[in-house]
Parts: sequence; structure tokens; C-alpha cells
Amino acid sequence: MDSRFGVFKMKCFFLFIIVFMISLPRCHSQWLPASISLPTNWGSTTSIDASDSLTIALASSLGIYRTTDGGMTWKNIFTNPLRSVQGSPEDISIIDSGHFWVACANGGILATTDGGAQWSLQFLDSTKSVFMDYIKFFDLQSGIAIGDGRDNIMAILHTSDGGNHWQSANTRPLIGWSGDMWRRMDFINRNVGYFYVSGPQTINKTTDGGATWSPTAAQLPYVEVLNFYDQNIGLVMSDSGRIFRTLDGAVSWEEFPSPHKLWGNDIEFAPSDPANVWMTDLIDVYFSSDTGRTWTAQSAAGGRDLVFPTRHSGWFIGDGGKLYHTANGGVTSVEDAGSHPDGFMLYQNFPNPFNPSTSIAFTVNKRSRVRLTIYNILGQTVATLVDSDLAAGLHSVKWNTDAATGIYFYRIEMSSLNNPVVRTSDTKKMLLLR
Repeated sequence: MDSRFGVFKMKCFFLFIIVFMISLPRCHSQWLPASISLPTNWGSTTSIDASDSLTIALASSLGIYRTTDGGMTWKNIFTNPLRSVQGSPEDISIIDSGHFWVACANGGILATTDGGAQWSLQFLDSTKSVFMDYIKFFDLQSGIAIGDGRDNIMAILHTSDGGNHWQSANTRPLIGWSGDMWRRMDFINRNVGYFYVSGPQTINKTTDGGATWSPTAAQLPYVEVLNFYDQNIGLVMSDSGRIFRTLDGAVSWEEFPSPHKLWGNDIEFAPSDPANVWMTDLIDVYFSSDTGRTWTAQSAAGGRDLVFPTRHSGWFIGDGGKLYHTANGGVTSVEDAGSHPDGFMLYQNFPNPFNPSTSIAFTVNKRSRVRLTIYNILGQTVATLVDSDLAAGLHSVKWNTDAATGIYFYRIEMSSLNNPVVRTSDTKKMLLLR
């Protein structure tokens, strides 16, 4: 009796420790380097897009690098023959792991339906576009592309059949020109879009897919980048060190101080949550939890482009091989940040909830002894997924289980090869739903 009661007390204590660790508050920034499996220098970067937390593609002067396992491995799917004919990729849009569209420097549009194994040229007409700036697909059929045209007639192209046919939305010059590519234009859907005209300096709006444009009333300082969450909520970074926010479709704007120091490059809203938004310049990534009213710096590295396929999973790219990833929206706990002296990070499993399998990723910054264990709600060991020496870098392991529905915990323990007695650890929870 006493022995069984002692075991019961140990299980309860173990469960209490796990629940306590899981419920710790979150308040510090966390972006981790994620370019370990990329070439040392993959050129100057232009854009990044993702369809989910596993499928990401980034465009650079040397090609398009794609991952379908959350950054564990990357493949260049836009090789030299394509670049020599079509020019460098300038913007990219992804709907799923197979369907990508690319806007090219020569004014063309390329597409793949098999993740880059085969490409087809969907559009190339130098009488309409000499440089393609922007491309965005809303689903597998509906998309829009914008390019520099001749004689000041900006090419605004629509497709309703996945890009097999592209039709011009406008046939007349606009009231001005743009000094940048995709950073100063954004379409919310097929009809509503915003476009910053550099001369004269005005934000214009369309409600008919780009056929006609109307200047908005506000005269904002020089706009570096704009992005809209929907047709009403939008943010603008200006070169005056200020942020401007509209909540009524650019009818009126509020002004807030901005921490950005150099040229702004991108703004990204969290999916389904306009309160949470990130922006980047060439020095830092910044985060706001109140739709742009206040900001905090999250990273000591700046980027060219940001993407958040989910609320917590985000990526940003920079020049010269810089790629960073967060699995928790760039936020981690005070205790986590101070309790990992050997440098590791345990990510939230994906998918979660799951059935019957899920992937667990973690990083270590030097060769270490690593153990990754699964426990049930009673503290009983269900599986040991890793128990070996691992090299520095990002690692991922899949748990495929026939266990019953319920809450499970996964715990990582890491120790130095030189001192295996001293260990650091972290624990997270996940939900299996049958």
C-alpha cells in the first residue's frame, strides 16, 4: 500500500511540474536562424510566401528555394535555364505545396502545379509589361498580377482559371508611377486594392479590380511600405519614422510613432487577428499587439520580407543567406530564455491537435546529447522519440501513434557531451483527437 501511494505521489508531482512549466507567461522575443540547410549565399532576396507552416518558398536572385518540411530541407526549384530566359523571380504566391506562381523580371508569369518539378509560362507580352512587380492568388483559380507597362500604362492582370488566361483590367495610364515593386501595392480580393503612387505621392484605391483608381484624401509622408488586413484595416510605414493606421478603408488615418530606423520593407498581419502585426526594416523586426499603435523590437536582424502562414509560425528573409523562423510568433517565456544556457529551442508540434501523427521540431546550437520523450497525463512514458548525440541545427521527428485520445506532453532534455550530468530541458503539451 505504501509503495503504491508513493508512486501515486510521484506521478502527481511530475504532472504538477509539467503543468506549471506549460503555463509560464510569455514575454520575450525569439527568432532563430533557419538557413542551416540553405547554400551559404543564396543571393539577394526579393520575397517569401507560405501556404502553411511546412510549405515555404523564398525567391532570390539565384533561384526559388522551397521546403515542404518546415525548413528541415530546401531545394532550388528555379534553376539557371529558367532564370536565363525569364529573369530573376521578383514575387511569389503559394496556395499549397504544389501550386506556385512567380512574377519575373522580364515581365512574365510562371506557374507550377507539382511543387516546381515542371514550370509553364502563363504570360509574357512585352507590349503590356516589361517588369512584373506583384502577384497574389486568393485560391487555386483567382489571382492578380501587376507589372510595369509601356507608356505609363501599368499592367493589371486578372485570372479566374489558375493563370491559364490573363486579362488586362486597365487600358489607360494611371495618374502616376510607383518607385518600388510589391511593397507599395496590396489587393485584398479581386476587386479591392491599394497602390501608392510615388509621383504625385498619393495612396490610390480601386474597388473594381484596378480598372479605375481614386486618390484617397489623406496626404501621407513618403510611403515605404503598405499592407492591408482587409478592405478597411491597413498600416503604412513612412520615411518620417511614423506609422499610419486606417480602420475605414483609407478614408481617415491615425498617426503613431514608429521604432523603425531604416527603410521599411514589409508589414504582415497575423491570420484572422489584425491586432497582432509585424514589420521589418533592414535592422530589426518589430511586433505590435494593438494593430500598430505601439511596437517592440523582436530581432537584432532585419529583413526584406515577412510571412506568417499561421498566428505563431513566421519567417523573414534578408540578403546574404539570412533566414529566420519563429514557432511562437516571436515570443517566448522569460524562464525559457534564461534556462537554456546550452542553446536549444523546442517548438510546438504540428499539427496540433493531431491524428494519428504529428511532427516535433527543435534546434540545438552545438553537438549535444538529446532525449525527446512522450508522456501521458499520468506522467507515464509513452514513447522515446530521440535518445542520441545530435549535430547542431534544426531537427524534426514524427510521432505516429495509436494511443488514445487525450493530452500528452513531450519533453526534451539536452546535455553537453563534455558534461552529461548537467542537463537543460523544456516541456510542451499536445492534443491527440481520434
